[in-house]
Amino acid sequence: MKLKAIFLMLNAVLCVAFLVLFLLPFLLIGGDYFALFWARNWAIAVVFLAALAAVNAYFLLNWGLFAALEKEDWARTAAILEGRIFRRGWAFGTSVRMLLTTYLVGSDTESIRALEAYLRKRRPRLIGRFSLQFGIPYLLMKDPLESEKLFGSLASARGVRDREWVRWNRAFSLVQAKREQEAKQEILPLLDGVVDPVLRLLSLYLLDVFARRDGEAEERVAAERKLLRARYTPESFRRIVEKGRENIEVVVLSRMVEDAEEWLFTAARGESAG
Repeated sequence: MKLKAIFLMLNAVLCVAFLVLFLLPFLLIGGDYFALFWARNWAIAVVFLAALAAVNAYFLLNWGLFAALEKEDWARTAAILEGRIFRRGWAFGTSVRMLLTTYLVGSDTESIRALEAYLRKRRPRLIGRFSLQFGIPYLLMKDPLESEKLFGSLASARGVRDREWVRWNRAFSLVQAKREQEAKQEILPLLDGVVDPVLRLLSLYLLDVFARRDGEAEERVAAERKLLRARYTPESFRRIVEKGRENIEVVVLSRMVEDAEEWLFTAARGESAG
């Protein structure tokens, strides 16, 4: 069992380090000065013993959680974390992140919404800290007005991480709600400032939805398309997408990302053939 091996290894390393530190003065300065040395430096031993106790306490308190994670028992993992957060009120960033990951692995969007409702009353800043994870249920729901409400509030809130993705999510909701001018006002600034190639492509792909009905949008799509094709090949962009899968939203939107890639590079081949 890897968990037991890690636990024993950490204890062994700390114990060996303590013994080396304890015996080294004896070997270097001899027994006559050994007692005097430790009388003046006894705090070192206290620190090491405290570290050993802290490591053991941490592992023992979290043993059930670590064991569930090692076995990939997501139901058990969620139950332990829910007990800590909902019943004990331990709504810390690490616990919330782990619980969100567990919910996402099980595609449990309803529980994500329940966690959001709980934190909104107690620690609302954590919603902005994990904006993408809490936004997943809204991206998948069929109510663009409710989605736009969430992403709109996050886009202007303080301390929100991944704000550019949040703004794209709002634009996506606005397009679904057929509020194209508002969506355009969100997308164009993204294209002006976004560095992430995947987000840039998705913004362009979204703008193309109504480009035929909007001359400014059509002109911007044509120009940005040309730049992206000149900068990337289908193969190089695919590598960027694969690396970008560290972002949960890229995983959730994988079908749209694939469609956007095909739209970009198929159009390029069609133009070159003409």
